[in-house]
Amino acid sequence: MKSKVRERIMITLDQLNDIEIDILNRRHIERYAMIRQWCYGKVLDISSGCGYGTNLIGRNPDVEYIKGVDINKEAINWAKKYFENHKCQFEQNSIEKFNEIYNVLVCIETVEHLKNPKIINDLCERCNIQTIFISYPSKKTTHYNKFHYNDFNDSDIIKIFSNYSLKDSIDLHREVRILKLIRNV
Repeated sequence: MKSKVRERIMITLDQLNDIEIDILNRRHIERYAMIRQWCYGKVLDISSGCGYGTNLIGRNPDVEYIKGVDINKEAINWAKKYFENHKCQFEQNSIEKFNEIYNVLVCIETVEHLKNPKIINDLCERCNIQTIFISYPSKKTTHYNKFHYNDFNDSDIIKIFSNYSLKDSIDLHREVRILKLIRNV
């Protein structure tokens, strides 16, 4: 039996849109799956959204406990329903008000959404964070994403965190930068 080989991919606009959304979702989840290998101790996932990333990080045996925090009540309710367990908890709260001690901060695609990104540094100081994993779009996005207030490069991010030094950086798919920052001794 001969197999049919097509020269062209024949899909509809709806199929194309579904594939694009699937790719974007997988890439976002991939960021959490990638950094979880370096997380340890008590981890704070700020702007955790619906909780899937928090849950992924909590699967690392080096993570004792992880808390996902988001300002959106609906997102937190979803996270609690589908992703909460003995090691992975969720709380509705704001970056400005949260105040508990943690070892690691995870901040995936949040900083560009903030009018005042320094509030993340203030959070790190209040919570005695030792290690930060922060990601941001590596290209200009403010001109087409109404939810983005800032465009960054590595130097901009490093300046936000005055008591931290850059330990590592990852350029993921040439669309997102992930920085690992360590508290200065």
